[in-house]
Amino acid sequence: MHKNRNCATKLYVDFTSRGILLFEESIKSKYTKKNYSQHLKEFEKYSKLNSIELLNISQEYLQQLLEDYLIHLKHNTNPNSIPSKFQGIRHFCIMNKINLNWDIIHKMFPQKQKTQNLRAYTTEEIKKLLHNAKNLRDATLVHFLASTGTRIGIFDHKLTIKHLKKCQMTVMQLKSMQVI
Repeated sequence: MHKNRNCATKLYVDFTSRGILLFEESIKSKYTKKNYSQHLKEFEKYSKLNSIELLNISQEYLQQLLEDYLIHLKHNTNPNSIPSKFQGIRHFCIMNKINLNWDIIHKMFPQKQKTQNLRAYTTEEIKKLLHNAKNLRDATLVHFLASTGTRIGIFDHKLTIKHLKKCQMTVMQLKSMQVI
């Protein structure tokens, strides 16, 4: 009898730590893992429950906590940030087979606000950036960022030669176009 109790305790510990392990191991990007973990910690701080305790409360109570957290965020956070704060929490729930009504939560998201003063670079501004580029790498980054609209955070991932595909333009072609 005593042996079974130890086994049940071990199973409980394994289940809860496994839930955290599933969450962490299912995230491929280091950057995403950092963000998701941070957002989950922020929710833990708000709810005063750690991730193991979140796994052991009822789905109804967790749903209510998330709705209350969303209301709290609407009064204390930029509305454009709120959906991303829920991605890590949602991923945690999915990986632990916690079925919540995410449609209700999504319907409660505030309307996004247009960020002021954001605009594309003008051709003249891009030319100035290219003129001041110290090397081909910097000029390539200017072209990439200006033409795709991506944020600088995209370069948190280490790029290597294997990531590059054969380019149509050679360095000489770029120089002849006076872009570098």
